[in-house]
Amino acid sequence: MSWVLYVACAVSVALVVASAAYVVHRKREVVGDPVLASVGETKTTLLLCALLVGVSLLFCWAKLDNPALAGEGDTSWLVVAGVSVALTAIACLAGVFSLLSVVVATEKGIESRGAFGNVSIIAWRDVARVKPSTLSKVVKIESVDGRTISVNSAMPSFSKFVEVAQEKTRKKQGKEQLEDLERLLAGKR
Repeated sequence: MSWVLYVACAVSVALVVASAAYVVHRKREVVGDPVLASVGETKTTLLLCALLVGVSLLFCWAKLDNPALAGEGDTSWLVVAGVSVALTAIACLAGVFSLLSVVVATEKGIESRGAFGNVSIIAWRDVARVKPSTLSKVVKIESVDGRTISVNSAMPSFSKFVEVAQEKTRKKQGKEQLEDLERLLAGKR
């Protein structure tokens, strides 16, 4: 039954290659205004994804090296193969999200770009409210028509994002709230 683990490793490698190709394709596809500031996942998330893929492949190798590991019988081989592929799939999905999901500030406004092509835009002139959450590290930017974009304030690039947003916001209410947010940030440092 060792062939099952070789198939699992091949599927895992195919998942990694497919997700990398998708990321490269989507990065080339994104065209728009120059990005003044962006907030996205840290590269640490990507490192953790790579480690998860390594663990999944190591799991297969360990079973090949010691067939008694994870139990005896044909089912144990299938379980190890399934867990290995599942770990790789989770890592690839998390990697795609960490590389492609981003909130950017451009000359025209704030854009939330999703991993699978969905884009939400709020023009600077339409920013009605900036609402930091008291329970989480998420800041919600609301437009006059009720659309919202959430920004993770725990990311290192968030302070640069706030600077750009404060400079570009034209509505007095939105600008005052961004100034309050900046004072909050200054208090954290």
